[in-house]
Amino acid sequence: MKNDLKVFKRDLISIVKSPVAILIVVAVCIIPSLYAWINIKACWDPYENTSDIAVAVVNNDKGTTFNNEDLNFGDTIIESLKENKKIGWKFVNSKKAENGVLDGTYYSYIEIPEDFSESLASLLSDNPKKATILYKVDTKTNAVAVKITDTAKKTLVDEITTNFVATVNEILFSYLEENGQSLKEDEKAIIDLKNNIINIDNNMSLITEVLDKVSNSSGDLTTYLSTLQTSIPKLAKSIENLKNNTANTGGTLQTSIESINTSIDNIQFRIKASQGSTEHVISLIGDLEKLDTEGIRNEGLAIATSIQSDLQSMSNNIKDIQDFLEKINRDNNEVIVNMISTLENTNEIIKGIQTNISAIQSSINNGKLDSNAIDNAKKNISKIKSNLDSTSTQYTNIVKGQLNNIASSLRNSTDDAVKLISKTEGITSELENMLSTATDATDLTSEMTSKLKNKLEEFSDVIKEVSDKLKSVNDDDVSQIIAILQNSPEVMSDFMSDPFKIEEESIFSIPNYGSAMAPLYTVLALWVGGVIASAIFKTEPPEFEGSESLTIKEKYFGKMMTFCFIGVMQGLIAVLGDLYLLKIHAVEPLLLVAFSLVTSLTFTIIIYTLVSLFGNLGKGISIVFLVVQLAGSGASYPIEVNPVFFRIVQPFLPFTYAVGGFREAIGGVVTSNVVKDFTFLFIVSIIFILLGYFLKLKTNNTMNKLRARFKESGLAE
Repeated sequence: MKNDLKVFKRDLISIVKSPVAILIVVAVCIIPSLYAWINIKACWDPYENTSDIAVAVVNNDKGTTFNNEDLNFGDTIIESLKENKKIGWKFVNSKKAENGVLDGTYYSYIEIPEDFSESLASLLSDNPKKATILYKVDTKTNAVAVKITDTAKKTLVDEITTNFVATVNEILFSYLEENGQSLKEDEKAIIDLKNNIINIDNNMSLITEVLDKVSNSSGDLTTYLSTLQTSIPKLAKSIENLKNNTANTGGTLQTSIESINTSIDNIQFRIKASQGSTEHVISLIGDLEKLDTEGIRNEGLAIATSIQSDLQSMSNNIKDIQDFLEKINRDNNEVIVNMISTLENTNEIIKGIQTNISAIQSSINNGKLDSNAIDNAKKNISKIKSNLDSTSTQYTNIVKGQLNNIASSLRNSTDDAVKLISKTEGITSELENMLSTATDATDLTSEMTSKLKNKLEEFSDVIKEVSDKLKSVNDDDVSQIIAILQNSPEVMSDFMSDPFKIEEESIFSIPNYGSAMAPLYTVLALWVGGVIASAIFKTEPPEFEGSESLTIKEKYFGKMMTFCFIGVMQGLIAVLGDLYLLKIHAVEPLLLVAFSLVTSLTFTIIIYTLVSLFGNLGKGISIVFLVVQLAGSGASYPIEVNPVFFRIVQPFLPFTYAVGGFREAIGGVVTSNVVKDFTFLFIVSIIFILLGYFLKLKTNNTMNKLRARFKESGLAE
């Protein structure tokens, strides 16, 4: 070791004594960092200025009419895009857009055709036609811009989808509301019609039976006919009053039932989402309890904030379900009332937990955990879990079934009622006349008896078919469906077009793209720094006083110290510049510095060993090694999208673990990952040191001969 230090000491003295040497060493230490800093700053937040990326939008939509409403989805979309500042939308005509894409004025253009609204509206007709939009992009101008303008296309599609669903739903539910108000006025008549049909059916069998038994002078028949004659005018009047409404009501109810079924599924989805949030909160509370003093300061607030976010998401979901059920439960169905009560109780418990978590956050700021607040939060979240499990079971097994039964019964009854009115409209008039004649007559002829009996039997078949089905529909079901139709169209439209919310939560959040790319560019710069050092500085020490007593191995390790010193300077300058010049985000700055130094030392040992053993060939190998690692480490793109070869070699590349270590320090630490990254880099360093130790003697003479012959060629210095 003492002899090794002689070489290192000689190099340091030579550097200090020569201003030129100092300048070159400083340049070699700083230039790689400049490469990293410039690239990191250049991509600091490339998507912040996407509002300057010009995308032309052409609206040729002529509009259409839907349910007596004039619609123009093209105009609606344009108004929405004007409020969207993520892309530089340019609203122009077709000719200007076409020329603009060709000459590079616009990166792409999107054209809404003339029949766009018509095609969209046709989706609700018997002959749907898929709407199309024209999207043209200039892929020559810039590869990344193409991806950004592709986002513009997706943004437009989202706007179209949202506007179409919301607009059509609002029109539909406005129509349903109008019919709902009309049906509310006729609610008693509808129920009377149902009861009259059932009463007629109950008396019909008795009347036809009597007709078979009585003679021309049967007095009993007159009594029964009088009963029937009283009921028939009521039925005829009900049919006359509701005849015009029934057809429209049937279609309206059918559409409403389909919308209700969709809402039923959405409620079930929100219950499941709340159950998932509950499990996540339970897990996070467990994580809080496990934190030590250091962990409380570093991770406590982040965990508590995540819990508050989950709780708010649960509260929003539960409130939406509660509001919807309250709107449709106009007749206070006991089962639904109980479910609403459970949901209210659950939201009250959530408020209690939010208070507990706020207390925990306050205690974390003081460097400790409020154990009582954690215990209370655990008890309350258990209650919420129990409530949601109960609600889910109750909804799936009872409430959902009841709503489906109501919808199904009403659908069948409505269809049958329409058919009944069509069949009985003519029969009631004829039957009423015949009954009048029959009751006035003192003698009933057998011919009249036969005709009347045939008509009654014909009427009976129709009445019985509908009556059996109407008996399964109670008055509350009818009232409930009418109440649903009376709901606010805006509320129903909003619920149908946006049935649930997506809450995005970043794990190991990094606030900007530059910080996220810092691991790649810094690690790359450190490797490039090692290559530059090996290209400028000699790996073999010159002859100096006392060098004749040094062995080849001692010279090898002595010179390695010089290169490692330069490598440490390169690593330190690069990481400090990242932190204090660029101010990249770093959860663990000290760990970042440590990884930078270890990475730079490892890379220096690898490159120095290759060049010391193999000369210029070693320099070539180190450059090839750089190229392979850049593509195969998963530093810029997920390794899964790279060719199979790179996926195979990725676990064996130093870049993989160097970049991984930087990411841990910048985004957030997972201890097992840090240990793995450090261990691999340490092992690689040891392997290359041993390679140099055992191979230096064997390759030294060979490489000296090769260098001499190469120099003789006149191509080398």
